[in-house]
Order: sequence, then C-alpha cells, then structure tokens
Amino acid sequence: MIGLRLPKDEIARLDKWAKANDSTRSEAIRALIERGFEGWLLDSALNEATDGVRRQARRIAELEHLVAELKAARATVATVRSRDATVFQETPSTPRGSVSPPQPPKK
Repeated sequence: MIGLRLPKDEIARLDKWAKANDSTRSEAIRALIERGFEGWLLDSALNEATDGVRRQARRIAELEHLVAELKAARATVATVRSRDATVFQETPSTPRGSVSPPQPPKK
C-alpha cells in the first residue's frame, strides 16, 4: 500500500471523477494511474513512429538530391558528347578512327 497526499482541490476533482465513473477513490486513483501509463506508452510509440518517418523523409530527400545530381551529370555528358560529335567529325577522306580538324560552323 502507498499513501498519497493531495491538495484539497485535487481530492475534490478525484472524488468527482470517482463518482462519475461509479468507483471508489482508490479505484479512481488506480484507473487514472493506468490511463497515465497507457498515454505514456502511446506517446512513446508515437514518438518512435514519428522518428522513423523523419528518418525515411531524410533518406528520401537524400535520394532525390542524388537523382537530381545524376540527371545533371547525364545532361552534361550528353552535351559534351554532342559537342564532341560536331567538333570531331569523320570525313569520307579520313580513315576510320581518325578525325578531321574542326569544321567552321555552317551559316
């Protein structure tokens, strides 16, 4: 058994809750303590779930950033290849594998 001291106004609130829930003061104290534990457990579970969601959101943001970097790198490679293809064109008079000097731009 544990003794409990409460201010008069809290005892009045406890007795009012006990009466409304058709229980004794002792039963009311046990029920309210149990509700507090349940609430604490729910809060803990919610915090863990929220932390997991935050971790996943950070990972998604990291992956989105990597995808954007990859797309930019691919665009750069495509631009360089396109530029190189126009600068180093094979001509019918040059053997395969060799390149002709850059051609002046067509007007």
